[in-house]
Amino acid sequence: MLLALVLFSACSNHDYHYYFYGEGDYWEGEYSMIGTKVLEEQNGRTTYTDKNSDDFAITYKGPLEDLSSLQSLEYSFSHSAGGVSTLEDYDRPPVEATFESIGGIKDGMKISRNEVIHVHVMWDDAEESFELRRASK
Repeated sequence: MLLALVLFSACSNHDYHYYFYGEGDYWEGEYSMIGTKVLEEQNGRTTYTDKNSDDFAITYKGPLEDLSSLQSLEYSFSHSAGGVSTLEDYDRPPVEATFESIGGIKDGMKISRNEVIHVHVMWDDAEESFELRRASK
């Protein structure tokens, strides 16, 4: 029985899902991180592996027609583990008001569930900043 308990505790997975939401006057944003923390016992040492994927999206709160003259859009987010910046140029109006960035990290840093994520959006001659905070989906 003791051997079974040791083997069971030798490999342990912990899943997590963090969801953040926030909005400004013109844009709203969402950030989601889903991952698994794997703890393993190897040669008498505990090893830790973190595999996760994240999804960041911003959505224009006004009518899509407001973006019909959009020529460039730059949006970014940052948190304690880093951040991402995206620049998109348009020669035609966008067909959707939501813009998304998806990524994934193996053995990477993850954010804490109480993180505050900073968002900055620049479109043509306008810009807006706001924060995302943990929320339930």
